[in-house]
This record gives sequence, C-alpha cells and structure tokens, in this order.
Amino acid sequence: MYSNNYYRANEYGVAFDGRCRRARRRNYFEQVKVADLHAIWRFKQPGRLVERKNVFVDSGKPSAAGQVREVIDTYKYVLDEADACRKLVRQGAGWQALA
Repeated sequence: MYSNNYYRANEYGVAFDGRCRRARRRNYFEQVKVADLHAIWRFKQPGRLVERKNVFVDSGKPSAAGQVREVIDTYKYVLDEADACRKLVRQGAGWQALA
C-alpha cells in the first residue's frame, strides 16, 4: 500500500508490474508527469492498483485498475487526509527551502 506520501516534480508516482496488488490512499501528487507507471518487465499484463482519495495537482491522470485486498481490511489504522500530506512532509522531513 502507498499511503500518505507527497510526490513533487517526479517523472512518475508509482511503478508496478504484473505481480503487484496495491492500494494508493490519501497521497498528494504535485507536478508528477505520470501518476502510475505500468511496468511490464517479466509479465504480460500490468499489476493491479486502486485509488482512494488521492490529490493530483498539475499531474498526470491515474490509470489505476482492478481490485485488491486492502490492508485496512486486515487491521485498523488512521491516515491523514491527502491535502495535509504536503504540509506535514514539508514540516517534518528535513525540508529545506525547496519552494
């Protein structure tokens, strides 16, 4: 699962291949050219990726497809809202004047 991340000015957000089964929840994408990169290296079909409450600002559109069993179905946890990820990362991850 990819949750509560802040992607900024990347070539792509998440790459995944045919064995991948992932959920992407409450992430913030800013100036990311390709939201998800379907990498078909050894497999004839892309993996499965589902979207849940992500924010895309000046970014490519997500092309998620399929269904997956999400971790939240197994155990409980609390996520921050996607809009808060940008601010939280910039405050607490050693962010230096990269505005």
